Amino acid sequence: MREVLGYARFIVLFFVLSICLMVPRAFASSPPPPITYIDQWYIQWLDEASQEPVLADVMDQEHSDRWILAAGNDRLTAKPEGFNSAWIKIEVPELNWENPGIMLDVNFAQQIRIFNDGYLIYEDERNYGYETNNILLKLSPHYYNKPIYIYLKGNADASSLGIDGSVKLGDFQSMNSKYLQKNILDIILGGTLVFVSISLLICMLFVNKIYWPGWNSLCLLMLSIGVMTLTISPYLYAFFGKSSRVYYYLFDISSTFIMTWIFLFFEQIISKGTSRILKYCLRVQLVISIGSFAWLLLSVLLGGRVLHYYESIVPLIFASSVMIGNIILISVLAFYCVKRNRESIIISAGFALFALTVVSELGIYFTHKDYEMFYWKWGTLFFLFSLIVVLIRRIINNYEQMLLYSRKLEVFNNELQRSEKMEIISQLAASVAHEVRNPLQVTRGFLQLIGHRSADQKDKNYMLLAIDELDRASSIITDFLTFAKPQVEMTTILNIAEELGQIEAILSPLATIQGGELRVESNFELYVRGNSSKFKQAIINIVKNSIEALPTKGSIDIIAYQEDSTVIIRISDNGVGMEESELERLGEPYFSNKSKGTGLGLMVTFRIIEVMNGRIYFNSIKGVGTEAFVSLPIAEIQ
Repeated sequence: MREVLGYARFIVLFFVLSICLMVPRAFASSPPPPITYIDQWYIQWLDEASQEPVLADVMDQEHSDRWILAAGNDRLTAKPEGFNSAWIKIEVPELNWENPGIMLDVNFAQQIRIFNDGYLIYEDERNYGYETNNILLKLSPHYYNKPIYIYLKGNADASSLGIDGSVKLGDFQSMNSKYLQKNILDIILGGTLVFVSISLLICMLFVNKIYWPGWNSLCLLMLSIGVMTLTISPYLYAFFGKSSRVYYYLFDISSTFIMTWIFLFFEQIISKGTSRILKYCLRVQLVISIGSFAWLLLSVLLGGRVLHYYESIVPLIFASSVMIGNIILISVLAFYCVKRNRESIIISAGFALFALTVVSELGIYFTHKDYEMFYWKWGTLFFLFSLIVVLIRRIINNYEQMLLYSRKLEVFNNELQRSEKMEIISQLAASVAHEVRNPLQVTRGFLQLIGHRSADQKDKNYMLLAIDELDRASSIITDFLTFAKPQVEMTTILNIAEELGQIEAILSPLATIQGGELRVESNFELYVRGNSSKFKQAIINIVKNSIEALPTKGSIDIIAYQEDSTVIIRISDNGVGMEESELERLGEPYFSNKSKGTGLGLMVTFRIIEVMNGRIYFNSIKGVGTEAFVSLPIAEIQ
């Protein structure tokens, strides 16, 4: 359990570190040099039938009316029907920086070539679905006042093609720092989630499997979200472009399984395996995820139409499963929230933000194809944090439950040991008591006879002392016999008020002698089944102990009342009280706080009440007093 609590602290620590790393340290850097923004350029569309033109031909058409003025505040330029590629011409002003650079965002282009003064300075070609290009290039200061030509070839299904926003000119090092800051959030967030999830999955191999449910699905969910966050960032494609196809497929695989892990978590934690709806949805989602993954493998191996169908159909299936799955999960959460399930309420807070951002951005994405999804990353943080809180609460509850079970187990073991001791004493008493009592009675008789015949008073005193000790031994043997065979053939319906009244009459003088007061309060409608003499013996033993524990002035209260189908007899005093260690040993043979006590009286009392199908328990505070509770099943009067 301590290891699991350690893992929980490990997760929270990494989330705190990741959030701290996300905060930019503006005070640590000097103000960046001014940046020149270019908000206008020219674009020339090329139809699908025309061949790819040569740069020289385009440069010869510098003053052609085929060039159309485009503005950066229009975001992306709408692509005319029948046109799938274009040339863009950007007029570069004088470069006033030692290391000039240019930064631009090109979207929905699968092929990009950038020329400066007739030289190719950048080229990228992608034949997969990731079409976001954040480009940062270093320019030669000798090429200012010369236009930059950009050739773009887009996806036939895209409605736009071109530069997104303004083109920025400035110091290369300064813009490079800004470029890194822009994408570092995705790297930190995604890297943290991947590292934490993999670390926890490895740690789970060394933890008992009973702790796996919930943590396994959470780790897999964190891993999927982390991989998605990493692979959707332009940072990897810009600096590690050789593996760009791998990033694209990793994003597809992670997004395919994300809903499966969410359903698995809900099925393990919220419903605990009892919800048929979640089980059915989990199976359906698992089939969709495995099917999409298999289709992806085939498309990678075969390509062509298989890949085209994959890129056209699987995103629709994924989006539909996300929307339908979110509706189902929200309904399940609402159902459990109505039942005041705290875990559901906690998850609802995080999941509501996550589902709202995902569904909203998917809706915007399919309404406006040019939309770039971003805010879902923040929704995942709230959602994951709520899941972690639920699991930590469950760990704490399990730990508290384990402590409770440990205490109960300790009590059970003590009762078991006590029962075994009582059984041994019972067998010994039954077999030996009669054989010992007979010689004692004979010895007592001869001592009485010798005492009567003796003329010496000193000898008579010795004889009386010996007889008293024999009587004491006989009393102990009687207690052993009562403990060994407390069952009596004659049991009747006992009126508790009458029995307690007789006990009050017997023990009130003794209490008065000790300087105490005995008070009895009972309802005449309380009845139990048992033997009157044995019942009185048990209660008298308890009350006598209370009387002997009284200070100079004290009181003993005996109250009988009904609780459900049980009669409770409460015997309380304001005596010296007992420690917790002394309470645990009550009823053990030969344990007594009295100088001449044997502990057999309470042992017999426990045995008598046990035979009457009742139980006794004590509460005591040292120096305050003691309470004894005797509970017996109520008897019905026919």
